[in-house]
Amino acid sequence: MAIFQPRGISRRPMREVKDTRKPLYMVFILDTSSSMDESVSVQGKNGEMRSVKKIEELNEGLSDALNSMRRFEANNVLYKVYYQIIELNSYGKALFPDFVPLSVQSEEVKFQAQGVTCLENSITTLKSFLDPKHLPGCNRAVNIILMSDGYPTDTEGYVVDEDVYGKTIRDFKIYLEERGLRPNMDIYSIGVGDDACEDMLTTFADPGKFYRVEEMESLAEKLDFVTRKSLVRHATRPVNSSNSEHGDGSAISESDTPYEIDTVSCLKESCLGCVDACALSAIQYSQGIVSISPELCVGCGVCEPKCPVHAIQIKNDEGCDDLI
Repeated sequence: MAIFQPRGISRRPMREVKDTRKPLYMVFILDTSSSMDESVSVQGKNGEMRSVKKIEELNEGLSDALNSMRRFEANNVLYKVYYQIIELNSYGKALFPDFVPLSVQSEEVKFQAQGVTCLENSITTLKSFLDPKHLPGCNRAVNIILMSDGYPTDTEGYVVDEDVYGKTIRDFKIYLEERGLRPNMDIYSIGVGDDACEDMLTTFADPGKFYRVEEMESLAEKLDFVTRKSLVRHATRPVNSSNSEHGDGSAISESDTPYEIDTVSCLKESCLGCVDACALSAIQYSQGIVSISPELCVGCGVCEPKCPVHAIQIKNDEGCDDLI
């Protein structure tokens, strides 16, 4: 008896498609010390005030940040995102034994505020993960985000002097240089309220990458914003090191943007496709004018093809690489 075999159907099992995207590692160092149990007043998007504990804001912000990372990965052909979370408290423990993909549902984890703000323990834990055995992949692209609402202490809870935490941070950055990680690494920090040690946070972060959560601002929104900004900036890194300087040799600041809007050609309120396309809310429409905020724009180029009249134009010939 003949066996019917439909044309175009192979008897062989389907070959599994390998994910060839490069790894991008996200590290969150989040202050979960007892001071995060304090309640603060936060103004919502609707203008209403609400009282919430800082640790609850942190949990909400982490959930939002992970969702933003998932959207970035879903729309990106270059990178597959892995992440790790390290607590900034008495122990400085990591949430996972290794970097994990975004499929791990960490938003179900709810941190509790306890212990002290021991920076040294958290940095020691961070170093252990910034090792080739934990960072497979030729590019080893890493984003680090440190968030704190107080001053660094020792394990007993005593505030440490500037020279102590300064040495911890300097030794950490020497560690990064010795392992060749700095070229593809961006380091951010977030200070929550006036009690946060701005000197420690600015020393830890790259120039221009320190952010503060001011009074009545939402920590959750700030953590999500910095996460999104770090992802976009890493995916739009300039090709040549010469692109990090102006023509006169001065450094390009964080506030520069390579794009400008032709306000004459712009369709304004009848379009606003660029406003909707910007993930960082860098493009605003106000009083009949569409403008790009230089403090928020990272030059990712998503907005340019969204304009039907080509009113968004690039100022120069800067390009992007793929972090090889």
